[in-house]
Amino acid sequence: MFIRDACEADLPRIVEIYNCAIPGRLATADLEPVSVKDRMAWYSDHSPTTRPCG
Repeated sequence: MFIRDACEADLPRIVEIYNCAIPGRLATADLEPVSVKDRMAWYSDHSPTTRPCG
């Protein structure tokens, strides 16, 4: 298995997976689906050296 840091091109899929968790409310407190635009600031706050997404 190869694990890598997420890149900006992965964000649409990350958002898609995240939005799948919203209806069950077991993994997130969000009530409405989020958009890629909504998650850009979150993604920008992460970096491979300090807060990796992967």
